[in-house]
Amino acid sequence: MPDTQKSFFSFNWVLKLFGAAVLLLVLGVGFLGYLTPGMRINWETIATMCGF
Repeated sequence: MPDTQKSFFSFNWVLKLFGAAVLLLVLGVGFLGYLTPGMRINWETIATMCGF
């Protein structure tokens, strides 16, 4: 039984690492949006999509 627990925790660690990498990638792309004029965020459109 300890073998299944060890593989589960190992998979959980890999999943957390993958999630952190995806989060950093999304944040990096969002940061690039502020540096390049072609990728400017239209806050009015986002606000209307959220119902504000």
